[in-house]
Amino acid sequence: MERAVARIDLGAVRANCERLRAELGEARLCAVVKADGYGHGADAVAEAALAGGAAAFAVATAGEAKLIGRRFAHMPLLTLGSLTETEVEEGYEEATGAVLIEAVAEHGPIEMPCALVRGHAPFCWGRDAPAAVEAAVTLEEVARMAVFTTMLDADCPPLADAIRAKHYARKHGPQAYYGQP
Repeated sequence: MERAVARIDLGAVRANCERLRAELGEARLCAVVKADGYGHGADAVAEAALAGGAAAFAVATAGEAKLIGRRFAHMPLLTLGSLTETEVEEGYEEATGAVLIEAVAEHGPIEMPCALVRGHAPFCWGRDAPAAVEAAVTLEEVARMAVFTTMLDADCPPLADAIRAKHYARKHGPQAYYGQP
């Protein structure tokens, strides 16, 4: 069986941005290039969008912001998922809680016992106090490893999705086989 192949027409990305830009009048165009340009290469899609008149970029994570920000430092960059000014003013705690719920929704609070909210301290929890402390210590160590990795190689790409998924699946859920009692 042959693999599926997607050929991305960056000229079409540019042309679509040009058309949107023409329709916007005075408004500015912000091109969302998260998830590696939706799997098409964030740098290439961002270049095409910029050529088509994009005035800003949006990404979903701090890691994506770092990668795009390094290449396009002159462009305004929005990290999606941040609290808006209105959320901060009108319901900071409720909005922060909503972001936390979104962060753990896929795996649940037991399998994902900590989360980072942009511009806020880390949040950690567990079935009991010792489990919450263990999550906090683990998160701190993971953050330390990430800092050291970045210090050693500022251009280090994020871990591939397949590897992250494998690390998760082998330790959690019904098919877990690593580190089990």
